[in-house]
Amino acid sequence: MSRAETAHAMMVEHKGNCAQATISVFDNLGLDKETAQKITRCFGGGMATGNICGAITASYMVLGLKMTLAADNPKESHEKVHAQIAEFNKKFITRHGSLLCKVLKAPPIKPPQVCPNLVKSAVEILEGMIKE
Repeated sequence: MSRAETAHAMMVEHKGNCAQATISVFDNLGLDKETAQKITRCFGGGMATGNICGAITASYMVLGLKMTLAADNPKESHEKVHAQIAEFNKKFITRHGSLLCKVLKAPPIKPPQVCPNLVKSAVEILEGMIKE
């Protein structure tokens, strides 16, 4: 099963929120799985307020954790990760039209069906961006 399918299944089986499902399928983040789950615990449901989707927030975390920091030029590292975030956002918006949980789950979409698909999509985008 692919990472995207694993994350999708985790959501379908109610084994975590969208942020937890997204971050959980990536290894070598420098965090143990339990810490990653704790960190992302409060980001589901757009930080419980309908704002930026938790799958997106966790995707930003993955991008940041996967990037090597240039100790001699931290500004360059920040610029690179910001460029990656912009690329991720563009791809996600192209697929789904928004980054906001309350928009992504707005009627006529049925929330129990949409969240697993958004997580799957976020992981697919990340897989295309991360070189492992």
